[in-house]
Amino acid sequence: MGQTAKPASNPQFLTFALAPQGADRVLTIGFPEPKLPAGNGDAAKVTTTLPTDPATLQQLAMFKQMLAGAHFNISVQPAGKLVKTNSPYVQGSRVTLLDVDFDQLVKDDAAIAKLQALQGVTSIDEARTKLKDVPGLKFPLEKTVTIEFAPK
Repeated sequence: MGQTAKPASNPQFLTFALAPQGADRVLTIGFPEPKLPAGNGDAAKVTTTLPTDPATLQQLAMFKQMLAGAHFNISVQPAGKLVKTNSPYVQGSRVTLLDVDFDQLVKDDAAIAKLQALQGVTSIDEARTKLKDVPGLKFPLEKTVTIEFAPK
């Protein structure tokens, strides 16, 4: 039997490993741990409401206009039947790793406020938790996604 491939334990980029599992195959995708700035103790001062000063509102309006119609998606669709995955975002045999619908994201002021609140986050787990229900943003909360499939 062949060796079981595993993604790097602390990848800097997305890593992929493919291994046999009986008649099926398991694709394992490792996500990088982003480098977060060290907390400066001001996390409690971060607000989840939008600013009201005119300059910031003007910048926000330009940001919304600039991203109108933008959509970013990274998905995997194995050639074969999907058996199981730990990703909650599955459509047929397509497994979404990251999906950002900027139109949906920027039309929701609460979502923008949640993104701004990330300034006080000091761990990737905390960031994942804060972002899990943001409209227009889909990504698995796991650090590693597995996709088991039966090849054609």
